[in-house]
Amino acid sequence: MTSQQNQPSAEQLDEAEAAWRAAAEGGDPEAMNLLGALLATRGDPDAGEAWLRRAADTGADGAQFNLGWLLEQRGNPAGAEASYRLAAEQGNAKAMNALGNLLYTRGEEANAEACWQWAADYGDANAMNAMGIAAGQQGNAAGAQEWHRRAAEAGHLDAMYRLGYALYSSGDRQAAEHWWSAAAEAGDARAMNALGTLLEDSGDLDRAEAMYTAAVAGGNDKAAANLASLTQVRSTRPS
Repeated sequence: MTSQQNQPSAEQLDEAEAAWRAAAEGGDPEAMNLLGALLATRGDPDAGEAWLRRAADTGADGAQFNLGWLLEQRGNPAGAEASYRLAAEQGNAKAMNALGNLLYTRGEEANAEACWQWAADYGDANAMNAMGIAAGQQGNAAGAQEWHRRAAEAGHLDAMYRLGYALYSSGDRQAAEHWWSAAAEAGDARAMNALGTLLEDSGDLDRAEAMYTAAVAGGNDKAAANLASLTQVRSTRPS
């Protein structure tokens, strides 16, 4: 049902860390960036930040964005904003999207949208989805659907789910099923549950049960309730 990639083992991460450390200590900017990002996710944010700063100082691709992300995680929004802005100036769409998110949490909605628009125009699916959410909050249903469609076509799972919901609400069950199916195949538990509901309403109880079961395995509480209800209904029907 899902297409999640296998996570690297601890042994593989140890090997990667050793290789990148050797290269970073030899002056390789890309290795500095990779090592810093890895250390940050392995519980050593101090060392991670130090390597990311060194990588960013060399202009290594993606280092300024990674540094911004780490600083934001460490509770330094001012430092994160500065790094995101520098990365965005280098053409990093992910950084511009992250800057938009940061500004939005500060209440600067117009500036956030400007950042998302820029990032979306450069192909960032997260920014497209954010634009869709913003349009929906502003009552622009058509704009929201168009942005979610663009993000969904770029493979964004949340956008697929939201687009499916909008289409279902407007009565286009076939299109809703298409997008929920796509998101479910990629492992989105909300989409599995939504697809299960659509299938149950259509009378396809076997597939509905399979979707609910998969969604429950994915941690969706609503699916657990729906599965229990469906099981109860089926148990009372004549065999």
